[in-house]
Amino acid sequence: MRITTPRPPIDSPGLTNSPAQRQAQAGAPKNQILISSYQFSKLPSVQCLPVFRSLVAFVLAFGSAALAPVAAQSVTPLPTAETVLLGRFSQGPLNVPQWVGPAEFETMFGSTNPAAWPAEVQARQFFANGGTSLHVIRIAATRSLFNVLTGDSNALTGLCAVQPLSDVRLLIAPELSLLSAGEFVAAFASFRAFLDARGIFFILDPPPGLSTTAAMTDWAGTALSGNASNCAIYYPYLQIQLNGSNLTVPASGTMAAIYSQNAADYGIWHAPAGTSFPLSAVTMSLVLSTPESDLLTAQNINTTLRS
Repeated sequence: MRITTPRPPIDSPGLTNSPAQRQAQAGAPKNQILISSYQFSKLPSVQCLPVFRSLVAFVLAFGSAALAPVAAQSVTPLPTAETVLLGRFSQGPLNVPQWVGPAEFETMFGSTNPAAWPAEVQARQFFANGGTSLHVIRIAATRSLFNVLTGDSNALTGLCAVQPLSDVRLLIAPELSLLSAGEFVAAFASFRAFLDARGIFFILDPPPGLSTTAAMTDWAGTALSGNASNCAIYYPYLQIQLNGSNLTVPASGTMAAIYSQNAADYGIWHAPAGTSFPLSAVTMSLVLSTPESDLLTAQNINTTLRS
């Protein structure tokens, strides 16, 4: 299934290096610095002498020890960018980021009816598609969804709970598109201002029920107004099985896992697309024709296709 330092020149402006000098340098012992092979002919002597004297003093003081080979050392790679999932869950600490793997997630946030919790569905899709760990931020289920999503910068709640995290580069918030049209526009603007300032990419889920490409493009044109940089949207939905039930769900959790695998295996310069990472899904909610796929692409909507 397919989801769709240059080397400086040898001769610098203040140095001359004749063929005879290069030949002398080539036949010199490896641990010897041929100071005489370069003539500071184009620099004033008042500038050359201090440099020359310092270089001679260095060689006399340290000798060949300064040129001794350095033992090879292993390089520990930096960790890949971390992902945050922001949403409502049936249990777990509120507004405190928790770094969890599959087992910890099940214990801390899991429920007996995950289909009732969109954020839990996406967390399970993240782990089912190869994601290993992510930050989960649980927001209150009994208050205004708009308020708990956008949060409070002083209390570090909702989206603002991301603020203390330093290595986050990807965020998903599956319930953002469940807001009313007016609330969504305001909340999306708040999300973009917060995330753009911190260099965090956002995978935005379309709202449920968009059964045609025309409905998808109409929603995107109205809700986003073409202003969705540093953001990705995927369509059509995925059809999955969860606890024996067939569900139609957006792709944010799945694609967050693909992004993480792609960065770990190929690096951030490689596009998370193609058939390198098969998806854990039964099928797509809609089989796209080539014109439909082209229409979505023209609207900057990423397509999920069957290969």
